[in-house]
Amino acid sequence: MRNSEFWSGRAGFIFANIASALGLGSIWKFPFEVGTNGGAGFVLFYLIGLATIVFPLMLAEFAIGRRGKSDAALSITVVAREARASTNWRWVGVLGVVTGFLILSFYSVIGGWALAYVVETAQVGIDGAVAQARFDDLLASPARMTAFHAVFMVMTALIVARGIAGGIEQASKFCSQSTSQSSMHASRSKHSDSASFLLV
Repeated sequence: MRNSEFWSGRAGFIFANIASALGLGSIWKFPFEVGTNGGAGFVLFYLIGLATIVFPLMLAEFAIGRRGKSDAALSITVVAREARASTNWRWVGVLGVVTGFLILSFYSVIGGWALAYVVETAQVGIDGAVAQARFDDLLASPARMTAFHAVFMVMTALIVARGIAGGIEQASKFCSQSTSQSSMHASRSKHSDSASFLLV
């Protein structure tokens, strides 16, 4: 069995799991789905699904990973052998890896869009009145989309190549802390604007 990497601490593990759970789908698609599928009713069934399906599967993944101490396919193989079950269970792990690549194939496109918006917003600011026009302009420029997609893929490859502790863990901590600081800054700005309004 090859050497396995480990998380450097509990905090990095938690940050990485939060970053994984609160991905682009939760930020980009979830509000739309809530608005078009019943509002609170949709959220209720979403939470039921999390509690009855997603959370147990996540715990099973953690248990298999801790027991197998290897990649997805080999960890399942180790657990299957110990349980005297068929080693064909390894194909479930292989399927998980293939699924990750399929998810990356469209997440990377959205990640490229996000990078394009970050760069453009830094240059010209945010204007909700022309948001759709900006998106249409981006879609009409295959060269820009390809360039930002490439940048996103290079960033992803560099993070993954640095391993768990030096790559994924550090990137997750950085993103989580940056998001927290941005939220605190926005909150302070809002309170400052409210105070200025009251003084006027």
